[in-house]
Amino acid sequence: MSRRARFLTMVLAALAAGAVAATLVLASGGSSGDGASTSAKGGFAPGKIAGKWTGSWENTTFGSKGSIRANVQAKPQGKLLLLADFGGLVFGCEDPPAAPVTLPKGSGKNSWNSSGFRLSKQTQAFGKLNITYNFKAKSFEGSGSAPPCNPAITYTLDGKLTPSSFNATVEIDLGQQTATSKLSARKQ
Repeated sequence: MSRRARFLTMVLAALAAGAVAATLVLASGGSSGDGASTSAKGGFAPGKIAGKWTGSWENTTFGSKGSIRANVQAKPQGKLLLLADFGGLVFGCEDPPAAPVTLPKGSGKNSWNSSGFRLSKQTQAFGKLNITYNFKAKSFEGSGSAPPCNPAITYTLDGKLTPSSFNATVEIDLGQQTATSKLSARKQ
């Protein structure tokens, strides 16, 4: 792989990691409770993190940077709507459009409840995403693979989400090299 191709791949991987984190920030919002409540006994209520989130990501390996914007909404019938948008060349590809995710209240993957949430979806921007959020610990773990623009990439995510802030580290496997991205966002 040429030096330029390797650089573009790394820049894209860093951006993708940021996008994954933004999605996680939004998805973490749907953890449990009744759709709009801001308080819950012993569990999470989506209203606690509902709102507009802004932040940034930085690939500390290659120095690339970008923005994070997210909107978390508690909807009727216990649904959580998440919309994440990452600025920059995610995974070295063109800036992907914002992608909405809706998580219903329930159990199993692709739903939320008082314990947290599980997200397991194929996405246009991040490839296959698998994320688990634990509300009590305010932590989440995740992994992803094969974003459409660069199918050889895999990544893992480790972070913390509170009602007002999100911080995460994404480790990106580029094949013969690993890159690290740091993500940070705050609720406005």
